[in-house]
Amino acid sequence: MSALVDPEEGVAILDAQNAVVALDLADGRERWRSERCEGGVILVCTMDGVAWANFHGAGSRALSLRTGDIVASTECSMTRNGQMDVAGRYHDWFGYGYEIIDLAAGGELLLSTEKLRTEDGRSPRPAGARPIPTTDGRLICRETRFVHELSVDDPTNLRCLYRTTNSIIISVAVAHERLYVLDDEGTLVVLAA
Repeated sequence: MSALVDPEEGVAILDAQNAVVALDLADGRERWRSERCEGGVILVCTMDGVAWANFHGAGSRALSLRTGDIVASTECSMTRNGQMDVAGRYHDWFGYGYEIIDLAAGGELLLSTEKLRTEDGRSPRPAGARPIPTTDGRLICRETRFVHELSVDDPTNLRCLYRTTNSIIISVAVAHERLYVLDDEGTLVVLAA
């Protein structure tokens, strides 16, 4: 079970018992409950008065935080590994796939891995890690041996920030305007973010 809280709407959103449930923050009472999905439900995010959730096998839906009504839907199956950018686009970086879904436009699929390219023209192979947002709106994404940045202004091209030769990148973090890259040999590289 996971939960998202939207203080402006005064509601907590839960994925519970194969449904999305909204609880009132003031008294804890149930406001509404979505239809059940036998395959399960994954909460993705809240934005602009809606909760986006993936209904396994049935795509993703935007549910009104006030009523639970479906206000938008997409065939894209969003995961918890995604990250919102400053333009309202959801970057879903999963396994060996990558999608950008414009949630502000009702769930329109903007691109998938086949269209995304690195500087040297190849399709990236994401390492399954969630993209990391920077304060200026870029996203930091990693592959097994590469760390890239994705600009909100050009979301189809990845620019390489760091590359290893033999080691495997196991962790990436951004803090204090620095990019920290840790590999499987215990080497920590610090770069300007």
